[in-house]
Amino acid sequence: MIKRNINFIIPYHIYPFDLMVSVGQTEEEFQKSWKKFHFSAEDINCVKEAFTGKYIARTVILIDGGQTMMRLPAWNGSPADRGILSHEIHHAVSLVMERICTRLCQDSWEVYAYLDQYITEEIEKRLQGVK
Repeated sequence: MIKRNINFIIPYHIYPFDLMVSVGQTEEEFQKSWKKFHFSAEDINCVKEAFTGKYIARTVILIDGGQTMMRLPAWNGSPADRGILSHEIHHAVSLVMERICTRLCQDSWEVYAYLDQYITEEIEKRLQGVK
């Protein structure tokens, strides 16, 4: 069974940041989950601004801490949802790589691909209820 209304953090381990993933949470649940990160006032403003308005999904990197946040407010595990998840994972990987000054080129394809694979596996485990 696919889990919904969950929030979890994926540590990047080799990078000094984490990824917070929100799947199917209400706005109120999502805002309560921000306490998992120790946000600066500037980051709180960044998060509020980034996750305001209508969107299907969104991924942002915060100004001060470099933490990444991904939100998919509506989720039922459909093929379309999984495509959106893949799209957001691409953004998360790109944001981290940009933060560490690693541009996508033939020499960096594997670095991007390994982080993409890792994030995908970690999200899927949690969506399936596997630790």
